[in-house]
Amino acid sequence: MVEKGQVVVAVCLAISFVVFCLRFYIRVVKNGQFTFIEITLLFALAMEVTFGGIQIKQYQLMAAPSTVTNAVELGKWTYANTYFYIACIWSVKFAFNILHIRVTEGISSVHVWAGHTLYLLGFTWILVYVTYLLKCLPVHRNWDAPITHAKQCPGILHAWDFWLHLALHLGTDIWLCILPFPALIKISEPRIRMAVCGVYSLAGLTIIISILRAVLLGLNRGASLEHISILTMIEVMVIVVMSCLPGMSSTFTRKYIHHDVSYTESGSAIGQRKSQSSYGNFAQLKEPGIELHGVRSEASGERL
Repeated sequence: MVEKGQVVVAVCLAISFVVFCLRFYIRVVKNGQFTFIEITLLFALAMEVTFGGIQIKQYQLMAAPSTVTNAVELGKWTYANTYFYIACIWSVKFAFNILHIRVTEGISSVHVWAGHTLYLLGFTWILVYVTYLLKCLPVHRNWDAPITHAKQCPGILHAWDFWLHLALHLGTDIWLCILPFPALIKISEPRIRMAVCGVYSLAGLTIIISILRAVLLGLNRGASLEHISILTMIEVMVIVVMSCLPGMSSTFTRKYIHHDVSYTESGSAIGQRKSQSSYGNFAQLKEPGIELHGVRSEASGERL
Protein backbone atom coordinates (compact mmCIF):
# COMPACT_ATOMS: atom_id res chain seq x y z
CA MET A 1 0.00 0.00 0.00
CA VAL A 2 2.88 2.38 0.76
CA GLU A 3 4.42 1.93 -2.70
CA LYS A 4 0.98 2.30 -4.27
CA GLY A 5 0.52 5.55 -2.37
CA GLN A 6 3.79 6.96 -3.70
CA VAL A 7 2.74 6.05 -7.25
CA VAL A 8 -0.61 7.77 -6.71
CA VAL A 9 1.18 10.93 -5.56
CA ALA A 10 3.45 10.95 -8.62
CA VAL A 11 0.58 10.33 -11.05
CA CYS A 12 -1.68 12.95 -9.45
CA LEU A 13 1.05 15.59 -9.47
CA ALA A 14 1.87 14.81 -13.10
CA ILE A 15 -1.78 15.12 -14.16
CA SER A 16 -2.24 18.40 -12.31
CA PHE A 17 0.98 19.84 -13.74
CA VAL A 18 0.10 18.87 -17.33
CA VAL A 19 -3.44 20.25 -17.11
CA PHE A 20 -2.23 23.49 -15.53
CA CYS A 21 0.43 23.91 -18.23
CA LEU A 22 -2.21 23.40 -20.93
CA ARG A 23 -4.38 26.05 -19.35
CA PHE A 24 -1.40 28.39 -18.96
CA TYR A 25 -0.49 27.93 -22.64
CA ILE A 26 -4.06 28.56 -23.83
CA ARG A 27 -4.78 31.46 -21.51
CA VAL A 28 -1.45 33.25 -21.11
CA VAL A 29 0.86 32.28 -23.96
CA LYS A 30 -1.72 31.99 -26.74
CA ASN A 31 -4.36 34.53 -25.68
CA GLY A 32 -2.31 36.85 -23.46
CA GLN A 33 -4.82 36.71 -20.59
CA PHE A 34 -2.96 36.60 -17.28
CA THR A 35 -5.52 37.32 -14.57
CA PHE A 36 -5.74 36.90 -10.82
CA ILE A 37 -7.31 33.49 -11.40
CA GLU A 38 -4.03 32.28 -12.94
CA ILE A 39 -2.12 33.53 -9.90
CA THR A 40 -4.55 31.78 -7.57
CA LEU A 41 -4.34 28.50 -9.48
CA LEU A 42 -0.55 28.72 -9.59
CA PHE A 43 -0.58 29.07 -5.80
CA ALA A 44 -2.94 26.08 -5.55
CA LEU A 45 -0.61 24.00 -7.71
CA ALA A 46 2.37 24.98 -5.54
CA MET A 47 0.43 23.91 -2.44
CA GLU A 48 -0.47 20.60 -4.11
CA VAL A 49 3.16 19.93 -5.05
CA THR A 50 4.25 20.68 -1.48
CA PHE A 51 1.45 18.52 -0.11
CA GLY A 52 2.46 15.64 -2.40
CA GLY A 53 6.13 15.96 -1.50
CA ILE A 54 5.33 15.72 2.21
CA GLN A 55 3.08 12.74 1.53
CA ILE A 56 6.01 10.91 -0.04
CA LYS A 57 7.97 11.60 3.15
CA GLN A 58 5.04 10.25 5.17
CA TYR A 59 4.97 7.04 3.13
CA GLN A 60 8.68 6.57 3.77
CA LEU A 61 8.04 6.84 7.50
CA MET A 62 5.14 4.39 7.25
CA ALA A 63 7.47 1.85 5.64
CA ALA A 64 10.22 2.44 8.22
CA PRO A 65 10.53 0.33 11.39
CA SER A 66 7.83 1.09 13.93
CA THR A 67 9.63 3.13 16.58
CA VAL A 68 8.59 5.99 18.82
CA THR A 69 10.89 8.38 16.96
CA ASN A 70 9.42 7.49 13.55
CA ALA A 71 5.87 7.67 14.89
CA VAL A 72 6.45 11.13 16.37
CA GLU A 73 8.04 12.36 13.14
CA LEU A 74 5.12 10.96 11.12
CA GLY A 75 2.74 12.82 13.40
CA LYS A 76 4.63 16.07 12.88
CA TRP A 77 4.56 15.76 9.09
CA THR A 78 0.87 14.83 9.11
CA TYR A 79 0.02 17.83 11.26
CA ALA A 80 2.04 20.23 9.09
CA ASN A 81 0.73 18.82 5.81
CA THR A 82 -2.84 19.59 6.79
CA TYR A 83 -2.09 23.31 6.39
CA PHE A 84 -0.95 22.81 2.79
CA TYR A 85 -4.04 20.71 2.09
CA ILE A 86 -6.31 23.46 3.40
CA ALA A 87 -4.40 26.15 1.48
CA CYS A 88 -4.73 24.21 -1.77
CA ILE A 89 -8.45 23.51 -1.63
CA TRP A 90 -9.40 26.97 -0.33
CA SER A 91 -7.34 28.76 -2.98
CA VAL A 92 -9.20 26.73 -5.62
CA LYS A 93 -12.47 27.80 -3.99
CA PHE A 94 -11.30 31.41 -4.34
CA ALA A 95 -10.49 30.87 -8.02
CA PHE A 96 -13.91 29.42 -8.71
CA ASN A 97 -15.65 32.21 -6.86
CA ILE A 98 -13.78 34.87 -8.84
CA LEU A 99 -14.97 33.02 -11.94
CA HIS A 100 -18.53 33.09 -10.59
CA ILE A 101 -18.34 36.85 -10.00
CA ARG A 102 -17.53 37.36 -13.68
CA VAL A 103 -20.07 34.84 -14.94
CA THR A 104 -22.95 36.34 -12.97
CA GLU A 105 -22.41 39.98 -13.95
CA GLY A 106 -25.68 39.95 -15.88
CA ILE A 107 -27.72 38.66 -12.93
CA SER A 108 -27.55 41.31 -10.23
CA SER A 109 -28.97 39.25 -7.34
CA VAL A 110 -26.67 36.29 -7.98
CA HIS A 111 -23.73 38.63 -8.60
CA VAL A 112 -24.20 40.15 -5.15
CA TRP A 113 -24.19 36.70 -3.56
CA ALA A 114 -21.03 35.83 -5.49
CA GLY A 115 -19.34 38.93 -4.08
CA HIS A 116 -20.41 38.09 -0.54
CA THR A 117 -19.15 34.55 -1.00
CA LEU A 118 -15.64 35.90 -1.54
CA TYR A 119 -15.65 37.34 1.99
CA LEU A 120 -17.22 34.15 3.33
CA LEU A 121 -14.40 32.05 1.87
CA GLY A 122 -11.78 34.35 3.39
CA PHE A 123 -13.43 34.11 6.79
CA THR A 124 -13.78 30.31 6.69
CA TRP A 125 -10.15 29.88 5.56
CA ILE A 126 -8.92 31.90 8.54
CA LEU A 127 -11.36 30.11 10.85
CA VAL A 128 -10.16 26.67 9.77
CA TYR A 129 -6.51 27.63 10.27
CA VAL A 130 -7.10 29.19 13.69
CA THR A 131 -9.27 26.38 15.06
CA TYR A 132 -6.86 23.73 13.79
CA LEU A 133 -3.99 25.53 15.52
CA LEU A 134 -5.85 26.08 18.81
CA LYS A 135 -7.51 22.68 19.12
CA CYS A 136 -4.64 21.40 21.24
CA LEU A 137 -2.02 23.60 22.91
CA PRO A 138 0.91 23.38 22.99
CA VAL A 139 0.81 21.98 19.46
CA HIS A 140 3.37 19.23 20.10
CA ARG A 141 0.68 17.39 22.07
CA ASN A 142 -0.97 16.59 18.72
CA TRP A 143 1.77 14.08 17.89
CA ASP A 144 3.34 13.40 21.30
CA ALA A 145 0.21 12.53 23.28
CA PRO A 146 -0.93 9.49 21.23
CA ILE A 147 2.55 7.94 21.39
CA THR A 148 4.31 9.13 24.53
CA HIS A 149 3.06 9.77 28.05
CA ALA A 150 2.28 13.42 27.38
CA LYS A 151 -1.08 14.77 28.48
CA GLN A 152 -3.82 13.83 26.04
CA CYS A 153 -5.72 16.52 24.19
CA PRO A 154 -9.43 16.72 25.09
CA GLY A 155 -11.41 14.41 22.83
CA ILE A 156 -14.25 16.90 22.51
CA LEU A 157 -11.88 19.42 20.87
CA HIS A 158 -10.77 16.89 18.27
CA ALA A 159 -14.37 15.99 17.48
CA TRP A 160 -15.43 19.63 17.30
CA ASP A 161 -12.49 20.52 15.07
CA PHE A 162 -13.12 17.56 12.77
CA TRP A 163 -16.85 18.16 12.25
CA LEU A 164 -16.45 21.93 11.94
CA HIS A 165 -13.83 21.64 9.22
CA LEU A 166 -15.83 18.97 7.39
CA ALA A 167 -18.98 21.11 7.49
CA LEU A 168 -17.15 24.20 6.24
CA HIS A 169 -15.42 22.27 3.47
CA LEU A 170 -18.51 20.48 2.17
CA GLY A 171 -20.77 23.46 2.74
CA THR A 172 -18.63 25.86 0.71
CA ASP A 173 -18.18 23.23 -2.04
CA ILE A 174 -21.92 22.70 -2.37
CA TRP A 175 -22.59 26.45 -2.37
CA LEU A 176 -19.96 27.06 -5.07
CA CYS A 177 -21.57 24.33 -7.19
CA ILE A 178 -25.01 25.91 -6.90
CA LEU A 179 -24.02 29.57 -7.29
CA PRO A 180 -23.21 29.74 -11.06
CA PHE A 181 -26.12 27.68 -12.38
CA PRO A 182 -28.64 30.58 -12.60
CA ALA A 183 -26.27 32.10 -15.16
CA LEU A 184 -25.26 28.90 -16.93
CA ILE A 185 -28.81 27.64 -17.55
CA LYS A 186 -29.47 30.78 -19.62
CA ILE A 187 -27.36 29.30 -22.41
CA SER A 188 -29.90 28.15 -24.98
CA GLU A 189 -27.55 25.91 -27.00
CA PRO A 190 -27.95 22.40 -25.43
CA ARG A 191 -24.47 21.12 -26.28
CA ILE A 192 -22.69 24.12 -24.80
CA ARG A 193 -24.96 24.19 -21.76
CA MET A 194 -24.31 20.51 -21.06
CA ALA A 195 -20.54 20.89 -21.50
CA VAL A 196 -20.18 23.91 -19.22
CA CYS A 197 -22.56 22.60 -16.57
CA GLY A 198 -20.76 19.26 -16.72
CA VAL A 199 -17.47 20.89 -15.79
CA TYR A 200 -19.01 22.46 -12.71
CA SER A 201 -20.81 19.24 -11.84
CA LEU A 202 -17.43 17.51 -11.49
CA ALA A 203 -17.26 19.16 -8.09
CA GLY A 204 -19.67 16.46 -6.96
CA LEU A 205 -16.81 13.97 -7.31
CA THR A 206 -14.68 15.92 -4.84
CA ILE A 207 -17.60 16.04 -2.41
CA ILE A 208 -17.95 12.24 -2.59
CA ILE A 209 -14.21 11.79 -1.98
CA SER A 210 -14.37 14.19 0.97
CA ILE A 211 -17.21 12.18 2.49
CA LEU A 212 -15.32 8.89 2.03
CA ARG A 213 -12.27 10.45 3.61
CA ALA A 214 -14.35 11.66 6.56
CA VAL A 215 -15.83 8.18 7.03
CA LEU A 216 -12.38 6.62 7.16
CA LEU A 217 -11.19 9.25 9.62
CA GLY A 218 -14.20 8.63 11.80
CA LEU A 219 -13.86 4.84 11.80
CA ASN A 220 -10.19 4.39 12.61
CA ARG A 221 -7.64 6.97 11.59
CA GLY A 222 -4.60 4.93 12.55
CA ALA A 223 -5.63 1.78 10.70
CA SER A 224 -6.67 3.64 7.55
CA LEU A 225 -4.00 6.35 7.36
CA GLU A 226 -2.65 5.05 4.06
CA HIS A 227 -6.12 4.91 2.49
CA ILE A 228 -6.88 8.39 3.78
CA SER A 229 -3.65 9.73 2.29
CA ILE A 230 -4.45 8.25 -1.12
CA LEU A 231 -8.00 9.62 -1.12
CA THR A 232 -6.76 13.04 -0.01
CA MET A 233 -4.19 13.19 -2.81
CA ILE A 234 -6.83 12.21 -5.38
CA GLU A 235 -9.21 14.81 -3.96
CA VAL A 236 -6.60 17.57 -4.25
CA MET A 237 -5.72 16.54 -7.81
CA VAL A 238 -9.36 16.48 -8.94
CA ILE A 239 -9.97 19.92 -7.42
CA VAL A 240 -6.95 21.47 -9.16
CA VAL A 241 -7.73 19.83 -12.51
CA MET A 242 -11.38 20.81 -12.30
CA SER A 243 -10.44 24.43 -11.62
CA CYS A 244 -8.29 24.51 -14.77
CA LEU A 245 -10.92 23.12 -17.15
CA PRO A 246 -13.14 26.22 -17.64
CA GLY A 247 -10.24 28.30 -18.95
CA MET A 248 -9.21 25.52 -21.32
CA SER A 249 -12.64 25.46 -22.94
CA SER A 250 -11.80 28.61 -24.92
CA THR A 251 -10.15 26.55 -27.67
CA PHE A 252 -13.24 24.40 -28.17
CA THR A 253 -15.50 27.45 -27.98
CA ARG A 254 -13.63 29.25 -30.73
CA LYS A 255 -13.62 26.19 -32.96
CA TYR A 256 -17.35 25.79 -32.44
CA ILE A 257 -18.08 29.44 -33.28
CA HIS A 258 -15.68 29.59 -36.21
CA HIS A 259 -17.22 26.44 -37.63
CA ASP A 260 -20.62 28.13 -37.58
CA VAL A 261 -19.18 31.30 -39.16
CA SER A 262 -17.58 29.38 -42.03
CA TYR A 263 -20.84 27.56 -42.55
CA THR A 264 -22.67 30.89 -42.72
CA GLU A 265 -20.25 32.21 -45.32
CA SER A 266 -21.23 29.34 -47.61
CA GLY A 267 -24.60 31.04 -48.05
CA SER A 268 -26.78 28.78 -45.93
CA ALA A 269 -29.60 30.60 -44.14
CA ILE A 270 -29.74 27.81 -41.56
CA GLY A 271 -26.05 28.21 -40.83
CA GLN A 272 -26.52 31.96 -40.45
CA ARG A 273 -29.28 31.53 -37.88
CA LYS A 274 -27.19 28.96 -36.02
CA SER A 275 -24.18 31.28 -35.95
CA GLN A 276 -26.23 34.17 -34.61
CA SER A 277 -27.71 31.90 -31.95
CA SER A 278 -24.25 30.74 -30.90
CA TYR A 279 -22.95 34.28 -30.56
CA GLY A 280 -25.97 35.14 -28.44
CA ASN A 281 -25.33 32.19 -26.18
CA PHE A 282 -21.68 32.96 -25.58
CA ALA A 283 -22.19 36.69 -25.16
CA GLN A 284 -24.24 36.06 -22.04
CA LEU A 285 -21.24 34.91 -20.02
CA LYS A 286 -18.62 37.63 -19.57
CA GLU A 287 -15.84 35.62 -18.12
CA PRO A 288 -12.27 35.14 -19.23
CA GLY A 289 -12.11 31.89 -17.25
CA ILE A 290 -14.68 30.04 -19.35
CA GLU A 291 -13.88 32.13 -22.40
CA LEU A 292 -17.49 32.13 -23.53
CA HIS A 293 -17.35 35.90 -23.84
CA GLY A 294 -13.70 36.29 -24.87
CA VAL A 295 -14.01 36.00 -28.66
CA ARG A 296 -12.78 38.65 -31.03
CA SER A 297 -14.80 39.73 -34.01
CA GLU A 298 -12.86 39.05 -37.18
CA ALA A 299 -14.44 42.04 -38.90
CA SER A 300 -14.01 44.74 -36.28
CA GLY A 301 -11.25 43.28 -34.09
CA GLU A 302 -13.27 44.18 -30.98
CA ARG A 303 -13.89 41.85 -28.11
CA LEU A 304 -17.45 40.54 -28.18
